Amino acid sequence: MKLTNRIAQEAHDNAKSYYDRSQEYGYKFLMTLKEIRDNKYFLEIGFDDFEEYTKNFFGYSRNTVNERIASAEEWGEDYNRALGLYGKHKTKQLAQFPETARAVVIEKGIPTENGIKNISEATVREIESYKKQLKQKDERISALESAEPRVIEKRVEVPPSDYYSLQRANESLQREVENNVTKLSGVKSLLDLEQQKYKLLESESREAKELKSNIDTLLDTKESLSNQIKLLTEFNEKTGKLKQVFDSELASLRFRPYVNELSSTEATNRLWELVDSISFWVDEMNKMRPNDNMKIIEGELL
Repeated sequence: MKLTNRIAQEAHDNAKSYYDRSQEYGYKFLMTLKEIRDNKYFLEIGFDDFEEYTKNFFGYSRNTVNERIASAEEWGEDYNRALGLYGKHKTKQLAQFPETARAVVIEKGIPTENGIKNISEATVREIESYKKQLKQKDERISALESAEPRVIEKRVEVPPSDYYSLQRANESLQREVENNVTKLSGVKSLLDLEQQKYKLLESESREAKELKSNIDTLLDTKESLSNQIKLLTEFNEKTGKLKQVFDSELASLRFRPYVNELSSTEATNRLWELVDSISFWVDEMNKMRPNDNMKIIEGELL
């Protein structure tokens, strides 16, 4: 019991020391906590359970510690480097990838709805989404492999002297088949990854072109409608003012009293000049009036 207490105390002291310098010794800290958890050293230090121990000394729940220990075991000695590069959340997520897939995404990036992103640029949600996609693909591959023809081992009666050599040859063949199935699974996973990247890039390019074309068309339509609204507003204002002038001012000049009474003054000359101007304006407007053989293009008569 004395030896156990000493070992437990040393493990506890090491854990505290590594925790104080966790940036440098994060991996060793978690492996020491694993030792304390697995060997139940926390009982020797005076705690009833592991969570009470971790919360008291390090402020972590049992689940948090267990998750980080699992991540550290997956990364091994690279755990500290991964923490520095990706942070705690992404390091934990990447640890849950299969080793081959993890190497691929670290090297080539994560396929997302916005194209391929490296680990630093990808969000935690994007990494989690891609991890689920890989899991679904692995499940489909497993289903396909279970449906593939299997090598059926038949027993053949042979002389005793040849039996064991044939058995060894059959076992060697079986191992070769199993190795090829494993390689096939890895190749399928990588192939699916590359095909998905290609489809994402191809789809992104095609949809971007279509979207730009639609945006350009809508901008042209918007500009055309804006111009029409502006011109219609100005036209309504001008025709309204012109009608008001005719109704309230010019209509009364039709009656003879104005002309008879003012015939000997300069006013009549100004009146006839005005009449000539209005007549000229009416003639010009009549020339612009469309008919079956005439089109108006930007104010020009054709």
